[in-house]
Amino acid sequence: MINVAIIGAGNISPSHLNAYTQFPARCRVKAIVDIYPEKAARKKEQFALDCETLDSQPDGFPASDGAFLKTLQEAYDGIPDLKYTGHTGQIENVLDAIEGKTDLAVTCADGRNAVELITAIYKSGSSGRAVRLPLKKGDAFYTERGRGKMPRFHEKKYSVENLAEKNIIN
Repeated sequence: MINVAIIGAGNISPSHLNAYTQFPARCRVKAIVDIYPEKAARKKEQFALDCETLDSQPDGFPASDGAFLKTLQEAYDGIPDLKYTGHTGQIENVLDAIEGKTDLAVTCADGRNAVELITAIYKSGSSGRAVRLPLKKGDAFYTERGRGKMPRFHEKKYSVENLAEKNIIN
């Protein structure tokens, strides 16, 4: 059984809650967290869920220090540290797969599907229309030339260093 916490009880949350409740044998909504606890409570009631509703901090993390947070922390603490991360971890996985020690964490098909999904998101965002997958070979966004139509974003110049302090730095 997979336990799920819904972070944010806004406009998209009914879609997520409806989807999760379609699989009661596989997953269970354990908590709904929102900066407005009354919104979380309304979603709990609307979907007749047996779950906790928690107030959140401005960064979205639960403010309450209840049993759910203890369970969440224990689950996190139970995840083993990775020996390598980033490119080193990826190369280790490829080498281990070649040596027959494991399967690839991400296959070529996974990579292609991810690129296609991102391309479809850009196409939908720039056209304002729904996009069907898979993209057809004749689709303008299917080729490198067609992807030139994607919006360009400016270089990131600012970042949040500490959510608690709400500092935005150059």
